[in-house]
Amino acid sequence: MKKLSIFFLIVSLVLVGMGIFDNRHSFMLERKCTETATGEVVEVYENVDDVTEGQRYEQKYKTFYDITVNFEAADGTVWYSGREHLTTNPGEGSKLNVKYDPDSPSTNYISDYPLEKGMGCFLFAAFPFVLSIICFAGHLIDRRKKNV
Repeated sequence: MKKLSIFFLIVSLVLVGMGIFDNRHSFMLERKCTETATGEVVEVYENVDDVTEGQRYEQKYKTFYDITVNFEAADGTVWYSGREHLTTNPGEGSKLNVKYDPDSPSTNYISDYPLEKGMGCFLFAAFPFVLSIICFAGHLIDRRKKNV
């Protein structure tokens, strides 16, 4: 029981670490990217992903859009920004706001769409953490019974 508790605790700590790393990337982008430019969508790629739901394994399809946005930085250079898995098609030629790092315009993100935060890892970490507590409590109960 004690080894199982330690295993679940390690799994939950790994998941928390992954969540912290994922969130750190988003926060670093927000902190570094201080300049704003208006970009134009020059390409839209439609991706259709297979999503299987239910016990009958019915095929469902979900469409995502990958886009390429060109924008001009303050120094006059033209850069591009890619964004994966938008659920709506902004359409070619539409204007989007791009936040970029003035020292390195290749570090950028499309500010019209929120940056994804890695909260999923924190939620998944809760389950093995609770299991580790349950296993450790079972270990303590077994130990107490042996000492009586």
